[in-house]
Amino acid sequence: MILCLLGTNPYDFSRLAKAVDELAKDLEEDVVIQLGNTKYIPKYCKYFDFASKNEIEKLMKEADIVITQGGYGSMTDAIILNKKVIAVPRLQKLKEAQDNQVELVEYYDSKGYVKACFDVNELKDFIKKIREKKIVFKPYENENIKKISTLIKEYIYEN
Repeated sequence: MILCLLGTNPYDFSRLAKAVDELAKDLEEDVVIQLGNTKYIPKYCKYFDFASKNEIEKLMKEADIVITQGGYGSMTDAIILNKKVIAVPRLQKLKEAQDNQVELVEYYDSKGYVKACFDVNELKDFIKKIREKKIVFKPYENENIKKISTLIKEYIYEN
């Protein structure tokens, strides 16, 4: 299954919903979209507006690939579960968000946790490359824990 998360942002994100719906037409697997406040109504996949955090986590665990908006919560929850994540940032210039989500998406992409997607027309190719293992993901590493561990080791070895 492919799960697409559009989050709880009060802005419409029809650009991603429509692109994922069009992909679902040609895929031989279930595609589920969490629409949030998006107005687009999918024709080729299952969808719902909102669900509890527990319900979203259950769907994430079932999913092979998670396509998500570039919000901290949905991306982080998915990478903690070691999911293959394609992140599409909402863009202020397209009136999809109050602030661009580009910076966090680029950061997680640089760490290898997600595949950043700035053009929804590339989604089909990214899914294919993930399936062929041409795009690989690194397991999430909590940087706060890593920093604390490093500080403790430095303190022990210096004293």
